[in-house]
Amino acid sequence: MQLTPPPQPALDIVSAAIKASAFVFGSEAAAQYIGPYLVIIVASCVGAYLGTVKDDTKTSMATLVNAAVGTLAAVLVTVSISMVCAKYTPFEAQVWFVPIAGLIGFRYKQIPSDLGRLWGFGTRLLGDWLRLRFRETEK
Repeated sequence: MQLTPPPQPALDIVSAAIKASAFVFGSEAAAQYIGPYLVIIVASCVGAYLGTVKDDTKTSMATLVNAAVGTLAAVLVTVSISMVCAKYTPFEAQVWFVPIAGLIGFRYKQIPSDLGRLWGFGTRLLGDWLRLRFRETEK
């Protein structure tokens, strides 16, 4: 007879936020909306704070606006990006919330240039692959 260990509780940060917010908002709302987005907002605020520490903004209002824009950007795209990451990795989507939201909050000003570099890398990779693919078929 094989013994199986008892089920382990979920220890990730999203599950903890869902359980904590369920006391105030109810389990259904906390599980679907409040818990995951609370984690995204906190992670992006931490990332935005770390980004503004290294930034040379002169006024506190500019710093606040930059942090708010970084947090808003993270809230808008984190779930979509984490679903794509979950599709191609063995991790669930909610595992990706904190690193993606933190990175977006931290680097939101550099995201357009990062996407341009990623686009250039992807087109070069695709071009090389197509050249190799058609070179093999010609032989």
